[in-house]
Amino acid sequence: MWSKGMFACILLLMIAAPALAETGKAAESASSVTDQQAYCQYLTEQATARRDLLLTPSAVAGVTQPNTGLPMQLVWGLSSVSLTR
Repeated sequence: MWSKGMFACILLLMIAAPALAETGKAAESASSVTDQQAYCQYLTEQATARRDLLLTPSAVAGVTQPNTGLPMQLVWGLSSVSLTR
């Protein structure tokens, strides 16, 4: 019923399967670490972009000091650039 060739083939598959499975686990583990690092970097970039988007504008007021003989002028407004970062 069982030939020597079939027995050898089954034996070879039984020995090779665990060896191939170990290689897959190591590659999967390294891939998982890389995926986790990429996801962490993605979240950091998204949080930075959200922070920059939600910054409240700063009020700016001051007086100009022209050097061409013109009178001083009052300046006021809003600025989206935060000077405290």
